[in-house]
Amino acid sequence: MLDVKKLEYDTVISNPPFNLKSENDIKFKNIVVKKKLINFAFIFRGLEKLKDKGQMAFILPNNCLSGSHELDYRKYLIDNNLIKAVISVPGSMFESTSIPTCILLLSKENNENVSFINISECDDKIVLNRRGTGSKAHESRIYHKELGSLSDEQITDINNAIHDKIDIAGFSKTVLVKEVIEQDYSLQTGRYIDYVEVETIHRSFEDIIDDINNIRNDKNKFKITINKTIFKDLKELAELFEQSEDGKEISKDINDALDSIKELREDFKKKNEFTDETNRGMFYTEKRLIYDNWLSITNSAKNEIKNTDKKELCETFLMNLQNCQMMIVYLNNKEIVLLTELRDKLLPLLMSGELEVPKDVYVESEEDIKEPVVENVTEKKAQKTLI
Repeated sequence: MLDVKKLEYDTVISNPPFNLKSENDIKFKNIVVKKKLINFAFIFRGLEKLKDKGQMAFILPNNCLSGSHELDYRKYLIDNNLIKAVISVPGSMFESTSIPTCILLLSKENNENVSFINISECDDKIVLNRRGTGSKAHESRIYHKELGSLSDEQITDINNAIHDKIDIAGFSKTVLVKEVIEQDYSLQTGRYIDYVEVETIHRSFEDIIDDINNIRNDKNKFKITINKTIFKDLKELAELFEQSEDGKEISKDINDALDSIKELREDFKKKNEFTDETNRGMFYTEKRLIYDNWLSITNSAKNEIKNTDKKELCETFLMNLQNCQMMIVYLNNKEIVLLTELRDKLLPLLMSGELEVPKDVYVESEEDIKEPVVENVTEKKAQKTLI
């Protein structure tokens, strides 16, 4: 009788669900995938089923290519020469999500090189027509959504670049595995592909600043409010669990949750400090950057994205916190592109002398330094804000 569990395959192709959690850690022959984020568990399972001369392709979210949470898994794949190519593709290729994704090509053929491919935009488009659901009013409507699709020419160019190891500025680059190791196992294609220098026609300062502020307004449409006693209560709880062998894993989970909150707070503080510095130096326009206003640490009893229990963070809150972090990273990356555009517009004007920096532009005064508004309090009783 055929034992399906022992079957091996010439080709494995998968688009697993993104950023899932598991109830338990997932153990493989040479590595353990932690339960908090199991994107790479699907890859390791695929490798178990792949023949020695087989090929494997996985579609994953871009956050898999860098960052500390999944570093050990990338390190294992690189150190064991399992990655053949990394293809970065734009967002809006899926009906259910608009986040940018990547394609990892893997094999067991001792890959001494890794090919990096960057697809900045899709040449083809697909228009989906979907009937609304829910009320009769929605069911009577047809909704249209446009998705990106790789053209046959783009697919051919990708195959040729990987097979023939072709280096094309702005599109492809093949490097030795040791170079990936030197880059701290980052698989971000931008770390390796040569930059294409093109003459850029810059937009006005006002247009660039408006776009930056639009992104910040998008971030400020949601709000995370966290009760300050959570830090103290959870820290004491973590220390209590740490005293027993069985409780060490629980203690680690609690400390990881605290670290996530601290990271959000530090990012929030640094961004608004940067906004202060930038606004004080913007002598070249009357426009000003707005402050990030999506996080507050408060004395009030409320938490939004909500957690009403002061002593314990519920699973729903932790999952929403992780999703918020992913979206903030995505929006921050878009913002960095616009801030770079602002810099590239300004520097040539300063270097050529068309713009002169006033002597007093960096002199701080009490009027120049304004505290960012962190929380809009609508209750009659004022609440003390710690950020």
